Formats: sequence, structure tokens, C-alpha cells
Amino acid sequence: GVKVALIGSYFPEDSAENTKEMTDNIAAARAEGAQLVIVYVHWGQEHEYDITEGQQTAGRAAIDAGADLVVGSHPHVVQGWEVYQDRYIVHSLGNFCFGGNTNPDDKDCLIFQQTFTVTGDTVAKNDDVDFIAASVSTETDRNTYQPILAEGDEKARIEAKVQEAADRIAAAA
Repeated sequence: GVKVALIGSYFPEDSAENTKEMTDNIAAARAEGAQLVIVYVHWGQEHEYDITEGQQTAGRAAIDAGADLVVGSHPHVVQGWEVYQDRYIVHSLGNFCFGGNTNPDDKDCLIFQQTFTVTGDTVAKNDDVDFIAASVSTETDRNTYQPILAEGDEKARIEAKVQEAADRIAAAA
């Protein structure tokens, strides 16, 4: 019974025009009765583990406009996350199901889960989240196009990598 809006946005570069289009879409979704607004963004520099200033600006603009969660992709690598106004901005999940490369250099990826509690038009601000480490492939030397959850040392390595990126975002903020 919860009305959810999923808004896709594209940022080929830092763009005030794209930010306005995204924030207008968030406002329109809210005006149409969306109780929960999730923005999925195609942004960032390919193969860069650190976010761009434009990613941070656009992600925060989405939250300021009323998004409850912002999740990004495009760099083909995992990037960090931040909490802004008690809402999550997950900058890049990496590749989960990706057929564009038979053997990507970096096969790390993430699944992000968040539980939302919605009462009327209010979405509770909470930290009921989980970052699940994974790989795009069951093999290390090629892409089998079969994502697999990471375990043991691999899981710990991916989790540390993402935490380090999140720490860099927090330090820069």
C-alpha cells in the first residue's frame, strides 16, 4: 500500500540542467502522492574510486528535494557512501550484472539493502541498511556473467575498500 517513485537520472558531467530536471522529477513524484522516493543515478568518472564534486552536489540536491535514497552507478567500480540529512547516498554499486566486458579488471560490486518504515507520508529516518559485498563473476580470470556473494577474506576486503571510500567522502565533507 505504499506509493513508491523510482526516478532515474543521468549526469554525463556536472550539470545544473540535469540537477534541475532530477529535482523537478522528485517534486512531481511527491505532488503525485509518492510516499517513498528513490533516485537511481548514472554518474561519476569511469574506473575512479573517489566521487566527483558533481556527484556529491547532485546527490545532496536530490535529498534536499525530497528523495529518501540516492543510489548511483556508472564508474564500473564500487565507491563510497555518505549519510546526508539522515538519508543515504550510495555513490556506486559497481557492476552487478554486466555484460560489457569479458574480464573486467575490478569485479567487486555491492548490493545495498535498506528497510523503510512509512507512516502516512512520512518515511522514518533510520540506519536499517546492509551493504552486501559481491563479485560480478564466479571466476577471477573471466566474467561468467553470474554474480556471486563474497565470503570470507574477499568479503572483508570489499567491505574495507568501500568503508575507506566512505571515510574519504566524510573527511572531504
